[in-house]
Amino acid sequence: MSSIRRKLFLQILLVILFIISALWLANTFMLEPYYMKTKKDQLIRARNFINSFGVSDYGEKVDFLVDLGNELNAMILIFNDSGYPVYTTHNIPQESGGFVPGIDTRRIPPSRNPLETIYSEKIDSDTEIELAIDKMGEQRFLSLKSKLDNGFSIHMSIPVSSIESSVSVVNGFLMVVALISSILALIIAFIISRKFTGSILHMNRITKKMKDLDFSEKCEIDSRDEFGQLAGSIDDLSESLDSTLKELGEKNEALKKEIEHKKVVEEMRKQFITNVSHELKTPLSLIQGYAEGLELNVASGEEKRAFYCSVIREETEKMGRLVKDLLDLSMMETGNFTLYKREFCIDELIRKVTGKFKKVLTENGIDLAYVEGEKTVVYADSFRTEQILTNYLDNAMHHVDERKEIRVRKDVQGNSVIVRVFNSGQNIPGKESEKIWTSFYRADNARTREEERYGIGLSIVKAICDLDGKSHGFVNLPDGVEFFFELERAETLVI
Repeated sequence: MSSIRRKLFLQILLVILFIISALWLANTFMLEPYYMKTKKDQLIRARNFINSFGVSDYGEKVDFLVDLGNELNAMILIFNDSGYPVYTTHNIPQESGGFVPGIDTRRIPPSRNPLETIYSEKIDSDTEIELAIDKMGEQRFLSLKSKLDNGFSIHMSIPVSSIESSVSVVNGFLMVVALISSILALIIAFIISRKFTGSILHMNRITKKMKDLDFSEKCEIDSRDEFGQLAGSIDDLSESLDSTLKELGEKNEALKKEIEHKKVVEEMRKQFITNVSHELKTPLSLIQGYAEGLELNVASGEEKRAFYCSVIREETEKMGRLVKDLLDLSMMETGNFTLYKREFCIDELIRKVTGKFKKVLTENGIDLAYVEGEKTVVYADSFRTEQILTNYLDNAMHHVDERKEIRVRKDVQGNSVIVRVFNSGQNIPGKESEKIWTSFYRADNARTREEERYGIGLSIVKAICDLDGKSHGFVNLPDGVEFFFELERAETLVI
């Protein structure tokens, strides 16, 4: 039996035993005094009624006195001022052959033995109550003796010995009741405690599980009392804690990812600063060197001075393009850049961009193939789309292998147009798939100034596509790599 169930069981049993004990004690020690007090009050009230009679009223009040005696089970004797009885329910010895005149012979009981006074109590100056015992019959009597206002005197006596037997009988009955009640109390207390504590133990078990962060079990107590309300509150608390912990877990995971992302960004920032410093260091050194040469008239001839100036101009232009690309990339990544979208023919744009590369591709022996197909109109920023395609072609040209094949094509897929740029060459390793979109990143970590490439072309592609909400990426094919980007197809399909 659990602790709370045992406590409740014992408490119920103790309450029942306490009540029975209190009844037994009250019956033993308080019933008789209460009974005696009641009888005293009855005698005093009867005396007060009789005290209101006049001297000539006793003959007319015989029936009243008879009824009063019957009601109180009392013996009443009334004497006049000369000591002669006026009314009595007690047999008074007389001279041979008669009774005292005026005595109601209907109420004359047999004569009694003399009584011995146990104690007496003075009610007032004219009234006294005493308890007496009949030695022969061992019967007790409560008597009142009083002087009446009309000069007569009264003596009333009530037998009180029956109360003692009543007390013993009741006490015996209480002992039987106590035994039976105790047995029933054991059974009832066990049933009540089991039912009463079942819900508490159930809720205690669930709260222990909640302490261990297990919220799988519910109270489910079908009751409208306080237990049902408490069970409902525990279920609500369980759901709230479960939801809160899950939310905290999700936020914790998000925070971990954010911290990891910040670490990556911080590392990228450091690498970015290093790369930018590296890219700017050489042109700045060249500009400074050639500018000092001009200042010190190192270039004595016109042709040499022109060469110095051309170097300074070219390096300045390279720095300008780099700074412009970096500014555009920064604005795109921070969302402070606006795309100016309109409808245009993607085929014309592809021909335009591939035409720009035709001379350099021919010089390097690279074969560029493009099949136009049906003309397609897209809705996008034409300048940024040209920038994406230019960066893809530039990337393909510098990574093409000895087969020297570059192919450009487009796919129309519902409301999207996918532009693809393929170059023959080695596949991109999986570990490089995310890094190639990072600023200044190159798989071989080589930077050749003669190539005039800084490694931010694919970063700009990613920034533009992310800003437009379109997809981009690459696919490794058996004979090379194919980069792609998505455009929104316009309602006007053919021009």
